[in-house]
Amino acid sequence: MTHLVKSILIVILFLISLSSFVSSKKITEESFNVHINIDEESYKKVEKSIPFLETIHSNKGPGNNVSAELRLNAKQLEILRESQVIFSSSIEKQVKRNELEYRLRGVKPKDDPTPNSYHTNQQMHTFLMNLVSEYPQLTKIETIGKSVNGVPLEVITIHDFNNKQRQDRIIPQFKYIANMHGDETVGRELMLSFALLLCQGFTNGEEELANLVKNVEISILPSMNPDGFASLRRVNANGYDLNRNFKDQYVENKTPLQPETLAVIKWSEANHFVLSANFHGGAVVANYPFDGDKSGRPYGNTPNYSPDQDTFLWLSLNYAKKNPVMSSSSEFPQGITNGAAWYPLYGGMQDWNYLWRDCFEITVELSDIKNPQGNTLAEYWKQNKESIINYLKKVQTGIRGRITDSAGNPLDATISVKGISKTVKAVNGKYFRMLSPGKYTIEYSEIKNPKTNATYESQTKEATTTEENAVYINIVVPDKDASAPLTHPSDSPSVALPSNASSSVKTTQPSSNPNSTDDTSSSGKAFLIIGLTLLFIGGVIYWAAKKKYINLPFGNENNRKSGYQLQTSAV
Repeated sequence: MTHLVKSILIVILFLISLSSFVSSKKITEESFNVHINIDEESYKKVEKSIPFLETIHSNKGPGNNVSAELRLNAKQLEILRESQVIFSSSIEKQVKRNELEYRLRGVKPKDDPTPNSYHTNQQMHTFLMNLVSEYPQLTKIETIGKSVNGVPLEVITIHDFNNKQRQDRIIPQFKYIANMHGDETVGRELMLSFALLLCQGFTNGEEELANLVKNVEISILPSMNPDGFASLRRVNANGYDLNRNFKDQYVENKTPLQPETLAVIKWSEANHFVLSANFHGGAVVANYPFDGDKSGRPYGNTPNYSPDQDTFLWLSLNYAKKNPVMSSSSEFPQGITNGAAWYPLYGGMQDWNYLWRDCFEITVELSDIKNPQGNTLAEYWKQNKESIINYLKKVQTGIRGRITDSAGNPLDATISVKGISKTVKAVNGKYFRMLSPGKYTIEYSEIKNPKTNATYESQTKEATTTEENAVYINIVVPDKDASAPLTHPSDSPSVALPSNASSSVKTTQPSSNPNSTDDTSSSGKAFLIIGLTLLFIGGVIYWAAKKKYINLPFGNENNRKSGYQLQTSAV
């Protein structure tokens, strides 16, 4: 009983310390991103004068200048303003001329996702960091590589990562990529707006968007070619067209593999993307595989269809039909085209995704003008918003499932569809197969345990796919004395149980083994160590608050009077 009381007291102490820390963190995280360009000596003074300085990144430039992005809370910002750091007059003029050099931006993104201007590469980075700061439970950011000039290629992934059922379910991965050609800029801004829209929609309980965030891992690479964007050139900084830089089925690609291309290849290989789209500009159309032709011809208008022509046609139409400008095109019937029928190209990304990654990808041309004025972006957002959502929803269709042995171990397998020559592979015992609505015969062959190399007989199933929902088919290779279930109860999308639903809970009874003992001495020492550790943490938080390195929402008269005034003013 004594240990129980100690445990309760320790937990209470820990919760009090934790709540203090979280509360203070909540206020300090309502911060400012500050961009400065100063000489190296002055930058060192800034580092020394501001406690707990968080440097997002810094680079040395010409003349020993340091260009840095800092994340400051209100107290740190006050210290910076009161410091003796002197900016040179030329830099002061540059600050007035270029907001990038010194600007204050609240962490919370603007409420309206409609784009009305372009983000520079630095502003795009700040926007993504702000989004992750504002929606940490929904977002993850990953740098998949760097451009020729060293600009990080940042991917933001949006998903309900706190969903407790996530690990037990089959979650499809989806990706959008934009700005592959540097001077084709609309898609870049639409993707930033879409990322914000998804986060807002989930948080506000908008059913359509919340369902997507809950049931799909959505990855967005807003700019594959940031160097090209900075110079408004189609090619990357080495002068190569990235959409001619991938492996091709018809022509040997002799162009050197570029760092941006390699980054996307490695990122794709590290994941299991099921559906994708790549945004371009210069026309208004949804383009589907194949892009090239087996003759290797450099021009012409002869279509070259993939084995999944019906599915690609269906996917392209689902994008185009929601875009009034695209769907009413006089140049492209229904707003879609086969790539080779439009003009052939080789080394393109969409064919590579389909052939080598089992990922169905289309190329979406968003605007006749490749780089329209920023004040026209809102119109392109209006045209494409519903298309972007509708296309993403299609990743929740087709067939999917698990392939395991009777012990639940994941198996390798090849999944083929009767009448379609393209096959897909199961990855870690999970598979996805995009299919347009219809009736299909599915064969599961080459079933093998990758650890034991044990092989199993092929199986065949029938499936009827629909416009809206995936068909789940789980293959469990049976033992001789057992039959395998066909469905897995946790595979369907997240749904709330009715209030009267019952559940069974397996409980563990205390051991009745007479040889088992309760080591009270060891547990007493453990309680003491935990208690002292928590006391130390509390002391550090109190010291930091006294020194005003952090601001607690309680504990002094000013805070009690103003409440969350600091938090509000930073937004």
